[in-house]
Amino acid sequence: ALERVVPASLNGTADLDISGGHLEYRLVVPHSNFETQ
Repeated sequence: ALERVVPASLNGTADLDISGGHLEYRLVVPHSNFETQ
């Protein structure tokens, strides 16, 4: 569920890969979701 709910709430995308004894979770969120100075 993490790979679906979090990206949807942030208007982003996510990839979950579990292989070779490793777990990789990549979350990509648009820059417009953050305030910068």
